[in-house]
Amino acid sequence: AIGAPKWLVIASLALHGFCYVFFFVAEFIYVDKIAPPDIRASAQSLIAIVALGMGRAIGSVFAGKIQTAFTDTAGVVNWTNVFLVPCALTVFCAVAFEAIGGTGGAGRGYNGIKGHGNFWQQKGLEVDG
Repeated sequence: AIGAPKWLVIASLALHGFCYVFFFVAEFIYVDKIAPPDIRASAQSLIAIVALGMGRAIGSVFAGKIQTAFTDTAGVVNWTNVFLVPCALTVFCAVAFEAIGGTGGAGRGYNGIKGHGNFWQQKGLEVDG
């Protein structure tokens, strides 16, 4: 019964829309905060190309391969395993992001570049936040 119950489908689509918008807004705000002023526009363009262009193209190919990998000979797709792949990738990326100092560490707060997990200082990009 695809599309049922109708209220749940509508609610999940609305929630997906909000999450989608908030993700991209947060992404651009983060890039704006960490990019030095002289390359800020280039950083915003790069993140737009990666997230809105290449990311979608690569993601659609990757999703097709994952679905094929979890489809049995009768053509039945194991959707639980299909959705566990992006779940695992999300957890891996979050851990990797934190490991390189992307958020300055849990509970340490965010105050621009300074104190930002020393990642940017190690790269020689110390900039006032």
